[in-house]
Amino acid sequence: MLSSANILIINPDSEGRGRLREALRSVVAKGTYANARALKQALDQMRTEARYDFAFLSTEFDATQLMEFLGSVRSLSSKQRPVLMLCLKPGDQSSSLVANLYANGAQGFVLEPYSPDQLLESMNVAKEKLSDNAESKEVRITEFLMGDAMRLLDEVADWRSAGHLGGGASGKDLKRVGASLKEAAAKIEPAKFENLLIEKFGSAKTNKKGVEPPKVAKKIKEAPHPGIELRATMAKRQLSKEKLLSITKIDPAELDGILAEQVAISEVTAEELARAMGNTAKHWLQRQKAYDVYIKDKEEAAKKAAL
Repeated sequence: MLSSANILIINPDSEGRGRLREALRSVVAKGTYANARALKQALDQMRTEARYDFAFLSTEFDATQLMEFLGSVRSLSSKQRPVLMLCLKPGDQSSSLVANLYANGAQGFVLEPYSPDQLLESMNVAKEKLSDNAESKEVRITEFLMGDAMRLLDEVADWRSAGHLGGGASGKDLKRVGASLKEAAAKIEPAKFENLLIEKFGSAKTNKKGVEPPKVAKKIKEAPHPGIELRATMAKRQLSKEKLLSITKIDPAELDGILAEQVAISEVTAEELARAMGNTAKHWLQRQKAYDVYIKDKEEAAKKAAL
């Protein structure tokens, strides 16, 4: 856990800001939080005397505006520049846009649903400036570009299998991404690039009949039971179990089970927690869903290992 941090959350969506803020509270012991709905507002706040340790930037903004924003951030003094973390929206995990954002100043990224382990690891790596290492940064850029290249290769194959010549619009994009990928790959060790190729293409999915990718073990993404976060939040706010029961309609036995990490949070309970503790019901349900998926994956992996 980080002892303290002054954090700026840049996101046009109020619910998105709330979800991230609640997640950060589980990994930052003493955090102060500021919000910005627009990029210009965020820049104005960075220029004030309030120095931010981290700024979490949503990729919901327009791509051109994001690039211009990063250019403006680079022009700030070193004291005004926070460690810049990208909050990736769905579909951005393999994106040349993200590669360009990395190349122009972003230092880390996080994905929803936010898990404490993922947040803490990403923030620590960025804070220690490991991502500022030239080769480390090019490796990350290369990973994102590979994701786009694989998608475009599949689209070109579909285009040609339908009887068209050339590669269509996807072929043009593939040339652009390929040139960027070649430039990034030239800056890292050949052995590392080869390992990236094996990892990316070995785990790739395909919709082509008769073509099966090599089977690789599924990496289980750990997610804690939401009861852990509930206990921590109650302790932080000095909220006893008895007090929480007195201001909600939660069954005492159910609350005991949740705090003991043995009972799932239902929709009704999530609504009660949201009303009593100030965050959203969706937040608690997302935590429960992530934990359920984690347990299911663990059980399936154990069954396969037993065969």
